[in-house]
Amino acid sequence: MLKGPSALTFGRGAGGGVLNRTLKEADGTRIYQATGQTGSWGDRRVTLDAGQAINEKVAARLNVFYEGSDAFRDFNHLERYGINPTVTLKPDDFTKIKLSYEYYHDGRTADRGNPSQGLPGGVTRFNPTTPFAPNGNLQTFFGSPSLNTAQATVQTGMAIIEHDFQNGLSVRNGAMAADYQKFYQNVYPTGGPLAGAVNAADTAVNLGAYQHTTNRDNFFNQTDFTYKGWTGPIAHTVGFGTEFGRQTGVDIRNTGVFPNGTNTIVQNPFAPTYFGPVTFVHHFTGTNTDGVTTPDSNSKYALNVESGYLRDTIEFSRALQLIVGTRFDRFEMSALDMNTNLNRNRTDNLVSPQAAVLLKPMETMSVYTAYSISYLPASGDQFSSLNDGTLILQPQKFENTEVGMKWNINPKLLFSTAIYNLNRTNQPIADGNNPGFFLPSGTTLTRGFEASLVGYVTDQWQSTLGYAYTDAKITSATSATVVPGNRVQLVPYNQFAWWNKYQFTPMWAAALGIIYFGDSFASSDDTVRLPSFVRFDAGVYATIDANWRAQLTVENIFNRGYWASADGNNNISPDQGRTVRVQASYRF
Repeated sequence: MLKGPSALTFGRGAGGGVLNRTLKEADGTRIYQATGQTGSWGDRRVTLDAGQAINEKVAARLNVFYEGSDAFRDFNHLERYGINPTVTLKPDDFTKIKLSYEYYHDGRTADRGNPSQGLPGGVTRFNPTTPFAPNGNLQTFFGSPSLNTAQATVQTGMAIIEHDFQNGLSVRNGAMAADYQKFYQNVYPTGGPLAGAVNAADTAVNLGAYQHTTNRDNFFNQTDFTYKGWTGPIAHTVGFGTEFGRQTGVDIRNTGVFPNGTNTIVQNPFAPTYFGPVTFVHHFTGTNTDGVTTPDSNSKYALNVESGYLRDTIEFSRALQLIVGTRFDRFEMSALDMNTNLNRNRTDNLVSPQAAVLLKPMETMSVYTAYSISYLPASGDQFSSLNDGTLILQPQKFENTEVGMKWNINPKLLFSTAIYNLNRTNQPIADGNNPGFFLPSGTTLTRGFEASLVGYVTDQWQSTLGYAYTDAKITSATSATVVPGNRVQLVPYNQFAWWNKYQFTPMWAAALGIIYFGDSFASSDDTVRLPSFVRFDAGVYATIDANWRAQLTVENIFNRGYWASADGNNNISPDQGRTVRVQASYRF
């Protein structure tokens, strides 16, 4: 996980952080392990991880999994499976070639969550409301059992070559080709005069419907060089490289029309699940059935990326390091609007600098300060369409300053802390006088502090303790309701987590954890408040012998109902209640 702006490392986007998924490498280590899992909500999961060296120059590994379950929400279900064979070749002692193919399928019920509760006289940021759950039942489904679906099939091939030139210079070249087939279809709380919320009398909620296809093909090639050398007494670790890529795809959305002839239908909020038919049609001109003039998207797009970066880690002494670097990205975006047959093009040339100073007042402690800039082009992180409004917008800018410390209290216990200031500018503001156009003057300021303690307190007691304070505020309006002083969507002031695992005997261990998440808002207009929550989790672990392991885990021990996330004020998702899982694994 990388926190903060990451343009120097990954390029576009990632203004607040990124999770980088890595595959299990065929490194020649012999491993044959199977796992089986079952538990609450019909949970079932099996995996196989098998790998070994075939000879001194070839190693292979295969990972396969299947997972299925119902969900705590009514009518929900999940099925996903995948296979990932990898091969590593070593032509000589200084060269490694890694080949990988991954097939992954995910099919599930699309569930946009619950609406909010309407109030007499309406809601404002000074009089916010809360999510609505009929009679407190978080399992009620505001959708259609037969129509709500989300399907994704991903195929990815990768080839990576690594070589050490034995003169301080090493290189890594990676090529990736990926095909994403993604489709989702929703019946969900939205639209009409109720704007998706349950009315104040608790007698009606509006449901809308749509379907969306977002297929995509990617090809990227990245080359990274690392050189270690000296200029007099000063050591340098220089990283430099390039990235070239092409992304193409389609973005097609259709609107659902109900039997009443419009794209909304009124349901009883205490029995909101919809069992009737929906006809999906493409609105490309004129006015939709509820008076909405925005056409459904129908875009074919292409993105070309050319990037280069340079970074130098300068070590003046064991106690002082300086890191300086910069990245250049050129984004060439074109999108054909199939509704109007109009092709739009935009090119952005972005420079993202980064600098940091690291001090080591003692061998077990480092103190640092860092500065970086990242950008997000106006077409958004999906790069799927352009319109007349986004075509003229400058990229959003993320400017981050951070000061932190890491301290190895003992060889097995690490304390980390940081304070930061993240300023986001050029956020688009809707132009009320020109529908479909935006003004790039919205700003957000996020300031925070975080600390963590990770490792072994004793040889038997393993602990992970973390706290974060985050003050994320709107500093310049981005709409009529998202105004200065508002808190940013889904960002609480306080977050706390503590996980402890104690090894009682060589066979038996147990763990207990607590998570606290402060109150937040479903959107940045601050009109729907998501209450804070505390959740307790636990586990019991058994190392039966050299081959067999088993575990029993319980999430949300006290069956606490809470709201985990939201995609706006009326698509609010509760998390599941008490969940028990049993897992066994065998090495053979």
